Order: sequence, then C-alpha cells, then structure tokens
Amino acid sequence: MPGTVDSAGAVPGEAVLGDFRLGALLGSGGMGQVYRAEQLSLRREVALKVLPGSSMASREARSRFVREAALVAKLSHPAIVPVYQAGEQDGVLYYAMELVDGLPLDEYVHAQHLGMRAVVDLMARVCDGIEAAHRRGILHRDLKPANILVDGRGQPRILDFGLATMLTAEAAEFSVVSGAGGLCGTLAFMAPEQTLGDRDLLDVRTDLYAVGVMLYRLCTGRPPTELSGPLPAVLERIRTQDPPPPGRLARMPADLEAVLLKALAKEPDRRYQSAAALSADLRAVLSGHPVSARRPTTVYRLRRYVSRHRGAVAAGAAVALLLGGLTVAFIARLNRERGVAVAHAQRAEAAL
Repeated sequence: MPGTVDSAGAVPGEAVLGDFRLGALLGSGGMGQVYRAEQLSLRREVALKVLPGSSMASREARSRFVREAALVAKLSHPAIVPVYQAGEQDGVLYYAMELVDGLPLDEYVHAQHLGMRAVVDLMARVCDGIEAAHRRGILHRDLKPANILVDGRGQPRILDFGLATMLTAEAAEFSVVSGAGGLCGTLAFMAPEQTLGDRDLLDVRTDLYAVGVMLYRLCTGRPPTELSGPLPAVLERIRTQDPPPPGRLARMPADLEAVLLKALAKEPDRRYQSAAALSADLRAVLSGHPVSARRPTTVYRLRRYVSRHRGAVAAGAAVALLLGGLTVAFIARLNRERGVAVAHAQRAEAAL
C-alpha cells in the first residue's frame, strides 16, 4: 500500500495526497516542494506542489500557498502553466498543475545556442503571458529565468506565482504582506521601487523591469547592475545607477538597445506601461517597423521603411537609374540632331 504524508508534512516514497501518487522530487524552495506525480483518476502525469510541514507552517505561509493556487487558477494562456486541482490532506496543502518537461529560460537559450532574434521572439511570447496575468489583475513580482520554463516545442511557460499579488482590491482576502519593510522577490531581477520594501509602490511596470533584466542578460551575458558587495550598496545601485548601454557589450540593432533601456528605466513612468506595449516593440524590432522607444522622426521612420522594403527600394532605384540614363541619352541625341540641323542650315545659307 502506498504511504501517506504525515502530520509534519514529510513525504515518503510512494506517498499519496488525495488523487495523486507522488514520484520524484523536481524542485524545492521556500514556497514549497514540487513533485512529479500521477493523477490516479485520470492516469496522467502532473506536477504537484506541496507545502512542506504544512501543519506547522505559519499562517502567512499557508495563506500565501492557497493564494498562489487561487490566482493561477484564474489564468488561461499558452505561456502560463495551468493549475488543475488543489486540496488539503491531514493538514498538508497541495495543488496539481501541468507537468512541463523543459529547461529554465536561460539554460534553454544556451542549450539551443539561440541567436539574438530568436531570444527577442521568445521574450515577446513571455510578455504575452505576462499581459494575460496583468489583465486579470495579477502581478507576478518574481519573474526570473528559473520561473520560466521552455518546453520541447520552444513555448515559454511562466510558473511559480508564489509571490504574486492582486493589482486591485478584487481579491483582498488573498493579500499577504511580506513583513514590515521586507523585500519581496529576487534581488538580481528587482525593480528600483521593489527594493524599497513597500508593496503599494509595485504595479505592472515592476514585472516589466524584470523582463528587461532578463533580456539584457540574455543579449549581453551580464547583468545591468553590478550585484557584488554589501546589500545596501547593491540596492542603492539598483535604484540609481543606469545600466551600461547594451550596444557597447554586444552587437545589436539600435532599436533593440532602445527597447532595453526603456524597459530598464529607473522611473516607472519612463518604462513601458504594459506588457503588450513591450511585446509590440520586440516584434517591431524583428519586423523592422519603428519602435515606440525611439523618437518618431521622419528620418527614422524613412530608414525603417527602407529597411523593411530593401528589395522594392533597390528595384525602384534601378528603374530610376535606367530612366535617368535613357533620359540623358535621349536629350543627348536631340542635341546632336539639333546640331546637325543647324550645320546644314548654315551651309545652305552660305551657298546662296
């Protein structure tokens, strides 16, 4: 007979939680442990997240775990890992979600040797999933490569909404404050306002800053902010120190550099105001259309047009040159014929 999870939350081999038989441990962190599991009633593999030691866990930890399941259950998008079912057994909390066999975002990019265009396309699709969450009023607050798996089809899948919160009062019952003045998130991907420890300062632009950090690192191979040294010094650099222009660290189009710098602006009002807007600019980089991160001057828009229509512009230039050449030849011929006619007239007049 399979075992069960004990009151302290220990999970022995072949343990069963509700409708799920647990298998190998896939990952573990402060927000819970994730197991490969089988849903017995449907005979399908799932990922099962368990709050270890649930019966002894703090009220805040239990509330946060329940909130995560409830928030993700609201979402339906190809770029977000869905929740199937949640439950509690003998004081142990758990919820089942789709099992994604994939690699974390950064590992996938390196394993596949993706070029810059492929990375930009991947991040545009990540933005699509973030936009879906934001439209449902959900702020992730901990976006980083480890929380974005890329499956075998190359589809990014956002997971681990353990620090997520509602952007509105729609579900105030799920609100959890991380502690007075406490930091929430992962330091390397925190937005400047996130380092202040005030949850009320966070909004969708906080998540978009994290996207900018991820894309900057994937494109340049280094973080936008130096992270070594005492914590207060690192936090101050995140708040005040602009990143080195990415175009100096790696070859990239000027449009992509502008997009990165806008996403990483220190002041939220200078960043993209939605994930959809950031996604649109990333796709504009790929298609050669103008990006909103640059001034829409006539010269810039003309250059983008020429870049998108190189063949047509080249053909037009060739036709213009041909027509110009024919025109010059025609005028030259007229001038020659006129000269001959004048000479004949002069000779005729002299003969009279």
